[in-house]
Amino acid sequence: MRDPAIIKISKEQSAKKRQERRKRRLEWFRSALPLMILGAAVVFAVLYLSRPRNIKLDDSVLTVIMLDVGQGDSILIHTSTNNVLVDCGDVDQGVSVAKRLEALGITRLDCLINSHPHADHLGGAADILRMMPVGTLYFPDIPENLLPTTGSYLRTLDLAEEKGVDVRIPKCGDVLSLGIADIRFLTVDNTQFENLNDCSLGIALTHGKNSILLTGDLETAGEKAWLEAGLLSPVTVLKCAHHGSNASTGTSFLETVQPAAAVISVGALNDYGHPSQKMLARLRAYTETIFRTDLDGNIRMVSDGEQVQITPRVTIKG
Repeated sequence: MRDPAIIKISKEQSAKKRQERRKRRLEWFRSALPLMILGAAVVFAVLYLSRPRNIKLDDSVLTVIMLDVGQGDSILIHTSTNNVLVDCGDVDQGVSVAKRLEALGITRLDCLINSHPHADHLGGAADILRMMPVGTLYFPDIPENLLPTTGSYLRTLDLAEEKGVDVRIPKCGDVLSLGIADIRFLTVDNTQFENLNDCSLGIALTHGKNSILLTGDLETAGEKAWLEAGLLSPVTVLKCAHHGSNASTGTSFLETVQPAAAVISVGALNDYGHPSQKMLARLRAYTETIFRTDLDGNIRMVSDGEQVQITPRVTIKG
């Protein structure tokens, strides 16, 4: 049997050791506390500074933003004097597009340009007309036999009339001045086409040495007509037609426009197989600088008149 005195001493020694350990832990904590606070502050600062923030528009340059609207088109053109929107995405994208424009500080559009009145390019127009003032609405010249009777087209026309928006059909070669840049409309006699895509209203955007070509959903017959009319020349950036369809961006077309870079507006895992691998192979014969909204989200192009800088995955949260 152990001596009670020894047991008592052991308990006292154990208690003393526990007190010493607590004291050491407390002293360590007190000495480490400033470093812990500093570390937490650094982590917070890093997280705060790296958080997604809306981009800001620079009024000293030409900015073109291809908005990610899934399987559709919507492209903002901004200068210090003008805001132009080319296409609006489908009907489920109109509110989102308007909110993203507002997040960029845009509360009015000088022009809303519809490349052609298919829903994935025009569907969002009604919501945009409801949510912000629009100066002028441009449509392509559509043959009577191809004029749509869809709800998105009729709603857009009704709202434009209700809001007092000027509706125009530009002629080929008509120019819109955006201050530091110009838009030149491209079109031919659309009565020759049986496909609404081929009636697409084209835009040649120029700023200094740079040019950006927007082609709507132009397909083979339309490209051939544009080439025969002598409308095309080498460009800095090509917006590939029809979401990268194999029926667009053909060999002869590419031989003429010779893009230094290309962008494609296309929905992720879409049912059409866009962009076509054959089209991408044709395109890569001219450039490896290819951006796609399904992979790159919102795509920003900034021209200073000498070069175009393209930035993928820019954050715009409305």
